[in-house]
Amino acid sequence: MAGGAGVSILMYHAIAEAPGPTSIPPVVFRAQMEALAASGRPVVPLEALLAGFGAVPPGAVVITFDDGFVDFATEAWPVLRDLALPATVFLPTDKMGGREDWAGG
Repeated sequence: MAGGAGVSILMYHAIAEAPGPTSIPPVVFRAQMEALAASGRPVVPLEALLAGFGAVPPGAVVITFDDGFVDFATEAWPVLRDLALPATVFLPTDKMGGREDWAGG
């Protein structure tokens, strides 16, 4: 977790059963998101943070996903939707429609 000026950023790559250096199992992700939702900390879209700290409540949390793996749609999004938590996905646009090649895939 990285933070600055009272804002924490939770950054994820993959939500998958298969072990990996940048993945966590779906059950762990759900538990983390449920704990976050129950914590009362405001979860805000990244755009709110980028618009300026004056618009972001103290103790806010931003959720991001790198690489746009399909498990965002199949594992992460249903949890985020159910808990009404916003998130930002960073897509490597030069890889759209292809395969990732940076993690041995």
